[in-house]
Amino acid sequence: MPHAIDVSLEASIDAVMSVQPDVDAFCETHGLSPRASYVLTLVLEELLTNVVNHGYRDSVGGPIILRLSKEGPNVVGEIVDAGHAFDPTTLPEPDTEASLDDREIGGLGVHLSKTMTAGLTYARIGDQNVTRFILADEDPPRMEDAS
Repeated sequence: MPHAIDVSLEASIDAVMSVQPDVDAFCETHGLSPRASYVLTLVLEELLTNVVNHGYRDSVGGPIILRLSKEGPNVVGEIVDAGHAFDPTTLPEPDTEASLDDREIGGLGVHLSKTMTAGLTYARIGDQNVTRFILADEDPPRMEDAS
């Protein structure tokens, strides 16, 4: 079972899906809560799919590097690609109150990734996109705790 993940993938949906067993094993190895495991899977699917569909939109099968590690109570993820420059942290917040008919297409996956993690950062280093996120392995506060 992996203590960390450091893999190079081809930018394809099949390759993105093929890493899921490693992510599952990572979650099990580190005893992540069911919520954290679910959020990690969701965030990776959203961010990696964006790289495949948008970062490499003009080319086929470019490289994606995925790194995951456990640092204290947090999972730290990093996705590196050489696709088109794209800073997900600058996307405007989607109007989640609008009806489905009136809602703009796109951006919801990035919004979920930003709101479900403890931090999402982006840097363009040379010709590479470097997107990092931190996921806290904790249960969200219950509604009655918020009052």
